[in-house]
Amino acid sequence: MKFSPIICLLQLFILFFSGFTQANQNISSPQKLEKVSLQLKWKHQFQFAGYYAAKAQGFYQQAGVDVSFIEASPSIQPIKQVTSGQSQYGVGDIGIIAHYANGQPIRVLAAIFQHNPLVFISKQSSGIISPYEMAGKRIMIDTQSGDDAPLTALLVESDLTQKHYTAIAPSFSINELINDQVDVVPLLTSNFNFIINLLLV
Repeated sequence: MKFSPIICLLQLFILFFSGFTQANQNISSPQKLEKVSLQLKWKHQFQFAGYYAAKAQGFYQQAGVDVSFIEASPSIQPIKQVTSGQSQYGVGDIGIIAHYANGQPIRVLAAIFQHNPLVFISKQSSGIISPYEMAGKRIMIDTQSGDDAPLTALLVESDLTQKHYTAIAPSFSINELINDQVDVVPLLTSNFNFIINLLLV
């Protein structure tokens, strides 16, 4: 069977034009993005840099979602925001195990940090270099929400229960440590390494 060069060219033109038209339609009619919100554990800070970078580089858009980041505060808890439906996703830590054990309808989707960045710090002058020196000290720690669960577990493992130290409600600041109002405070190394080096605590 013989093929006419003109017919072949015409067929190629039709295929090219149809593909070009489809591409134009995809460009001119971008995918409608699903709006979702991510409830952060705290205010905007370096701890959440990965989420910000993913949005800036278009990864969320490629996945078909438009993500907004919601700051937390002492009165806004990520668990409640998610379980109430006010946010679709939330940022938590190992402390959510306690919430799950208490019947909260939550599910862990991914572990972002390979190691927990939550640590205790104290002044060099205090002589506190391990949990064993914390007995009888004023320790800033959250004993209610479970957010400081890894630190609480560390104290318990060192045979320190709440009767062995004075628990101070978190102020989310190290000013109390600087002013000698507490002896030990928790902090995230991912946020405050520069503060530690600056203050030499």
